[in-house]
Amino acid sequence: MKAYSLFSGSKGNCIYIKSEKAHILVDCGVCEKRTRQSIESLGDKMDDLDAIFITHEHSDHVNGLRVIEKRYSIPVHITALSAKEIVKTKEELENMYLHEVRFEVQINDLEISSFELSHDSVCAVGYVVKDLNTMETLGIATDTGVVTSDMKMSLVGCKTVILESNHDSDMLKFGSYPEDLKRRIKGKHGHLSNENAAEFACYLVENGTKRIVLFHLSDENNKPELAIETVKKAVNNDKIQIMVAEKNNIVEII
Repeated sequence: MKAYSLFSGSKGNCIYIKSEKAHILVDCGVCEKRTRQSIESLGDKMDDLDAIFITHEHSDHVNGLRVIEKRYSIPVHITALSAKEIVKTKEELENMYLHEVRFEVQINDLEISSFELSHDSVCAVGYVVKDLNTMETLGIATDTGVVTSDMKMSLVGCKTVILESNHDSDMLKFGSYPEDLKRRIKGKHGHLSNENAAEFACYLVENGTKRIVLFHLSDENNKPELAIETVKKAVNNDKIQIMVAEKNNIVEII
């Protein structure tokens, strides 16, 4: 299994995962053109995609979905609650598979299972992707205000985890955002801080995680070096690989 962060942050999120027999996207937060160019730069084509998995209905995760799904007729897996917020016509439902919050799907040699997150959307999920050839697992938790029990249980043992590290608490506190937005971001339905991510990273490492990719960093309230420093200091283990998913550059995760 190979995995790449194509885009990460408040302006768009997209993760590309491929195995011997499957190619999938998790989220389509940027336009078709940029998504296509990123995938082609890796030597693949949009026509290779077998499925798209959506975490939730916010625009930075679905901006490119309508055009991509229509142009390439790619099956889309999404919770029924999130679909209700973005589907405008019956035609858009033709390639959509609507699920409960917790579901499991096999796409050729990849097994994808969802888990519940805590975010101010109608429904937000993360995913665990398992390569059935090697049994390697990749966990993805992009938007959540707290570490949910479902998230904690699902990500334990994942060799690689893509984990939200949205903001530095001091930068948010003393930054220019209005107070109601600050409360929303740091609330239980908001986003994980660097400190939250660091605490959970320690738990993951204690339970077998070897690689952590910090994701969805705020442009205004975080810096890559701050996020990495906070998590590395907490984990305190040079054998653990900790990296940041860059905003507009492809980052090889696995």
